[in-house]
Amino acid sequence: MLRHLQWVKTGILTLLALIWRLVRSCRTSMQRSEGLVSLGEGMEQYERGRYLDALSKFNQALGYLQQANELEYQGRTLNYIGRTHRSLGRYSKALESYQQALVIYRQVGNRLMEGDVICGIGSIHYFLAEYPTALEHYHHALIIAREVGNQKGEAGALNAMSMVYDALGQPREALANYQQVLSLVTKDKSQRATILSNMGQVYSGIGEYAKALELHHEALGIEKKIGNSASIASTLNNIGVVHRSLGQYPKAQEYYQKALKLFRKAGCRAEEATVINNIGGVYDQQGKYSEALKCYEQALLIHREVRDRHGEGVTLNNLGAVHHFLGQLQQALEYCHCAFDIYEEIGHVSDQASTLNNIGHLYFLLGNDSEALKYYRKGLVIASKAGVRDTEGVILDNIGLIYSRQNEFAKALEYHQQALMLQQSIQNLPNQGTVLSNLGEVYCNLNNFTKAQDCYQQALKIQRQIGDKRGESFTLAGLGEMYDRHQDYTKAMEYYQQALKIRKALGNYSDEMRTLRLIAEVYTKLEQYSEARECYQEALTSARVRGNRTLEEKLVNSIEEINKNINQ
Repeated sequence: MLRHLQWVKTGILTLLALIWRLVRSCRTSMQRSEGLVSLGEGMEQYERGRYLDALSKFNQALGYLQQANELEYQGRTLNYIGRTHRSLGRYSKALESYQQALVIYRQVGNRLMEGDVICGIGSIHYFLAEYPTALEHYHHALIIAREVGNQKGEAGALNAMSMVYDALGQPREALANYQQVLSLVTKDKSQRATILSNMGQVYSGIGEYAKALELHHEALGIEKKIGNSASIASTLNNIGVVHRSLGQYPKAQEYYQKALKLFRKAGCRAEEATVINNIGGVYDQQGKYSEALKCYEQALLIHREVRDRHGEGVTLNNLGAVHHFLGQLQQALEYCHCAFDIYEEIGHVSDQASTLNNIGHLYFLLGNDSEALKYYRKGLVIASKAGVRDTEGVILDNIGLIYSRQNEFAKALEYHQQALMLQQSIQNLPNQGTVLSNLGEVYCNLNNFTKAQDCYQQALKIQRQIGDKRGESFTLAGLGEMYDRHQDYTKAMEYYQQALKIRKALGNYSDEMRTLRLIAEVYTKLEQYSEARECYQEALTSARVRGNRTLEEKLVNSIEEINKNINQ
């Protein structure tokens, strides 16, 4: 009897254990299901650019999947959390999530996803401008992709390496890598479009705008067939960037507006802010500063809403540029310092260098050469260490301008020539044109008009070759100033008028006002005071419309002086 009772007791316990396992299994299954649903919802929000909503869903998914002990899906979720933090500019948090995902994928032996995560880690170092480390990770990811036969991963790693080469000022290496990628993605139309658009950006960076447009339009044709709105919008934005570089502002705005409409429809808030920033940039270059300010302030609100720290830094720099053109240099400095603090906080080295250059330029405009040099040299050290060669070249050129103003022309030539060699080594044609134009000005100051004219003509040739109308207008104005100093006022007026014609066609009011002042000064030297007053008056009207009080005061004083000459 006792044995029988023991058997019944044991049977009951076994039954309870089975029920508990079943309950636990059901609970685990439910947790797994809840986790996968949250993961899917997060991915959907991520694709729409709603990164904070995506992050909330991913964290929710991770909690469920950890309870369900689903390692593979935990790894996938952590990978997405890393991507989301990266999109928000939270690079240290992104790195932390990627590292956790990497541990899991190595634990479960998933080499394919291990390579994907290593590529993600490389992207963080890329965004932090730690290019050698980024290349090291991308190369590791490439080896794994080839080892497991992951052609898509191989293409992704090569594409990422190309972006690093481009950032390092090695456009030909970047383009060669992109060609390899194209041979791998013959069947994947979406990836092919991405690579074509990336190649377009490389060509745009070196001033080969016609080739850039050709590639962007080819990518756009593919994306329209696929019907991916976000990709279409991204390429439309890139086309707008090329037209802006060409000084074709109405076309640039047309493409930006199309991109903006699509990003808004798709709910991609971060990308929406980027396009609004670009629209502001066109208004900025046209001298329409109130419109530019509205765009930048709108973009800033969105960047802060989605907590995109990098985008916030870019917009603060842009706001600084507008206040600079309005003559509000102290406000401009405040914005640039705020931008620098953000870049320092998130560890974005290349943008630290370019912002230090901006701060240096503002001190240069304030006439504080020692402070300008201090910031230029800080920026130069960072740019050189990070391998950001185009920024390094720009800073060297700007240091040359300081020495030129101090009449230390030998030093000025030394820095400008260093800048020219650097820009030539990375084949950056727009920047080469700018440096040659600045060299022309130094030779002009040295009264070496033959060399000055040679530099100006070389600059003109490049600018006309690539269609850089704004750069061309600066060089024409430089030639005008050269003949002005040489007291050949007929030639000076000829070049000034050519520059003015381009600037009016571009709708670049700040440069237009500057040219009108130069023309007015020539008329004054020729004692043609009525014509001089007419030019000053036209510039004054434009300055008032654009709210440039500093310039307005100067022009009013100039008109008063002209009136005195007329009344004598």
